[in-house]
Amino acid sequence: MEGRLYLYDKGKRLPAFISGGEEGCCEHVVVFLGGLTDGLLALPYLPDLLSAFSKHNPPFALCQPLFSSSYNGYGCSSLTKDVEELAALLDFLHETQQTRKILLIGHSTGCQIICRLFQLQSQYTKQSALIVGAVLQGPVSDREYMAQLEFTQADLGLAHEAVLRDQGHTLLPRRSDADVPMSASRMVALAARGGEDDMFSSDLTDDELAHAVGNIPVPVLIVCSGADEYVPPHINTDLFMARLARACQHGQAVMVKEAPHSLAGHEEQFVAALFEWLAHRVHL
Repeated sequence: MEGRLYLYDKGKRLPAFISGGEEGCCEHVVVFLGGLTDGLLALPYLPDLLSAFSKHNPPFALCQPLFSSSYNGYGCSSLTKDVEELAALLDFLHETQQTRKILLIGHSTGCQIICRLFQLQSQYTKQSALIVGAVLQGPVSDREYMAQLEFTQADLGLAHEAVLRDQGHTLLPRRSDADVPMSASRMVALAARGGEDDMFSSDLTDDELAHAVGNIPVPVLIVCSGADEYVPPHINTDLFMARLARACQHGQAVMVKEAPHSLAGHEEQFVAALFEWLAHRVHL
């Protein structure tokens, strides 16, 4: 995939890779937000997306930013910090690339970043006004997935104790994931009920789901995978997907049957569903 590399935040040296459009002139942009451990070219459908959006009328450029939380940085970051950096990216696009309309596509935790942006939209009025639509691809519960892992409950207990001592920055023992340093505060956010990241758990009430997604004023496409390896087997994905769509102001849901979390092998089906929704629900 070809493109241009920019620093959208020079102070933090955070880069964004933009494909399509022209230098300094990208009026319509798709911003892709990956999940935990993701970085550039994280999903197999991105080349198909770029190809399809370059032929769309109007054409869209594809922007892949890196945040402080990208790759293995998520354990010492937060959704709120992601939103701060996303806002800096949106300012950069508007001011240097003449961007006027933005479609956000979130994968996995990228979905929570989108939701968190609109929960805090009173702080980011100018940035959120650029957004014309949002795609939540693979919205899954970190809490329900992590509950299956061996050390989660022990580490969560340690994390709660550290947060109560106002030491949320404390790093936990590196046993759940030896490759990722995990702070107590991020562990609570990911694995505790009501944590900052806990937006897509199947046991959340309708009011809690509305708090997660009900602040999004633009059309929302929810795309779930029928064979998502991060969804515990007891979860009814069809039921949850329908509840999540109802909790949105303007929600629509699509199930990609037999697809894994990344939609690998089902790229064409995802792109087709996205463009059908775009044509009928999003004002460009």
